[in-house]
Amino acid sequence: MEAKSEHRKHFSGESSQSSNNQLLYPNFLDQASEQEESAEYRKGGYHPVHIGDQYHGRYYVIRKLGFGSYSTVWLCWDQKDKHFVALKILKSASIYTNIAYEEIKILRIINGADPRDPNRYRTVRLLNDFKITGVNGQHIGLVFEVTGCNLSKLLLQSNGRGLPLANVRTIVKQVLEGLEYLHSKCKIVHGDLKPENLLICVKEDYNTKLASEVAKIYRFGIKLPASMVANAPLRRMSSLKIKRANKRRISSFKWQLKLIMDTIEDNKKAAPSVMNTSNSPSPSTSWSSDEKPELNPAFVNSEMEVKIADLGLACRIGGPLYETIQTRPYRSLEVLLGAEYDTSADIWSTACLTFELATGHDLFALECGETYPDENHLAQIIELLGDIPKKIVQSGTKSHLLFNKQNKLCHIEQLHPSSLEDKLRKKYDWSVRDAQEFAAFLLPMLQFDVNKRATASECLKHQWLKLNKSL
Repeated sequence: MEAKSEHRKHFSGESSQSSNNQLLYPNFLDQASEQEESAEYRKGGYHPVHIGDQYHGRYYVIRKLGFGSYSTVWLCWDQKDKHFVALKILKSASIYTNIAYEEIKILRIINGADPRDPNRYRTVRLLNDFKITGVNGQHIGLVFEVTGCNLSKLLLQSNGRGLPLANVRTIVKQVLEGLEYLHSKCKIVHGDLKPENLLICVKEDYNTKLASEVAKIYRFGIKLPASMVANAPLRRMSSLKIKRANKRRISSFKWQLKLIMDTIEDNKKAAPSVMNTSNSPSPSTSWSSDEKPELNPAFVNSEMEVKIADLGLACRIGGPLYETIQTRPYRSLEVLLGAEYDTSADIWSTACLTFELATGHDLFALECGETYPDENHLAQIIELLGDIPKKIVQSGTKSHLLFNKQNKLCHIEQLHPSSLEDKLRKKYDWSVRDAQEFAAFLLPMLQFDVNKRATASECLKHQWLKLNKSL
């Protein structure tokens, strides 16, 4: 992406779907997923991947894990290092290639900023990157450690009630640890924090289970489900040629898969600890293939590991910045006003996603198609947090479009103030104590003045995050 001017091209999480992909589903989330659009397998679009393909001389494709608005993701076996990886292949159009290059720069900074800091593992790790030349153009391939489903999927399981507060504390503490590293050690603004960009960790044995499912399907001569393969249009070949080609491919794949499974068994016997490659600070709490359904963290207290993902909108402090960042419900006040932003914008987003994890609803409930979306967003902020000081309002380049000379919104007059504590008690039926403690944690993260807003380090010291120890 071109970044010669002070601001990069406008590219927010709202106008372009997040690049995070619907990855693995731990047992409690196993379900059929939607398919990528077949029509997007064209010049500038997706690369047609086939089960059994090999990339970069080492990554052997086993099955599809999911897809995003500009990429597909595949479970692969790394034939060099002998472990599973997730291969993300982006569409070939230049806009996606440029985004990938920017993300690669950011991920390399994260990998190398402080190798001794365990908090660097709170962000997904880029293991490799390379180019793929295919029928639809040149694509970028990004190799990551394999992760699980995103927290948005987990929230869906809660049926709009949110997660247990103990689980919310566990998740938010890890997010803040990741942000502390990004902000302090890397000077990086993530720019798009939301549940979709927080991924649950899984253990290597879960990846083995995914590969085993493919082996079982082939063993019984059953066609692979659509969710495991590319939704690419069929090649124009005679039915006989297709059958012969498929037979050869299946035969080769079965043989390769057996070698992989044999290698896994040998590794288990030689050194059981080798099988866990999540590199999480506490690998023992990552999701395993034998987790029982009743341990669904959408309903019961459960130790879990999450990682921050999707750094497509990330930028470095002191470098070129995007004009607009953050998906709408998580967008900070300064970004709405068109004012300068820094790492504190991520803290505002963290407050919003914390509220969503705890209640199942957005902190600021915004609808598509509104006549004055920014004003409506600001109106809800004012209702919850009070009037925005004129000095802060006037710091933004968009302020004259949103506020009049009396420091009132241009088009919205009727406001209905309600404190965060009252909102939690009246709308979500929280106890007085829970509401007070939760509000005390969130409000410093929602300070209008970015210089007074709590930092990730300060948030980590808050008493609310320590309540799990007393349970």
